[in-house]
Amino acid sequence: MGDKLETLAYCLMPNHFHFLVRIKPNFSNEQIVKGFADFQNSYSKSINKAFNRHGALFQRKFKRKKIDSEEYLSQVIIYIHLNPVKHKLTKSPFDWKYSSLKTYLSEKPTKLNRGLGLDWFGGMEGFRISHQENVAIYLPDEFQME
Repeated sequence: MGDKLETLAYCLMPNHFHFLVRIKPNFSNEQIVKGFADFQNSYSKSINKAFNRHGALFQRKFKRKKIDSEEYLSQVIIYIHLNPVKHKLTKSPFDWKYSSLKTYLSEKPTKLNRGLGLDWFGGMEGFRISHQENVAIYLPDEFQME
């Protein structure tokens, strides 16, 4: 699906995941939905094989939300990275190794559109500060993505 979209943020959790993607021009909604369905199916098969299990891996159906403002984009990126803190899996989002947060802070090559994300927050320092200072703002129950 890399030819159809760009990944801006992600977080893999024990029972769900979050991906923030930007769809490239000239791709239909149906193509994107099918791509995510294929991804979920192959991921489930992989996990089931690795852990010798059977059946559905995900409890809920795939959901998506349209980013309709600049402020919402900032909120979603921070929310995704703070999700392990929200679910009490870690005290700091910087400690969770299954999210794009550490990728943003790294200089290693990545398929993540790190440049866009960092530019969005005014560079590395703004990105880091926004994630440190906004924990209380982006974890309330009323700001739910699940």
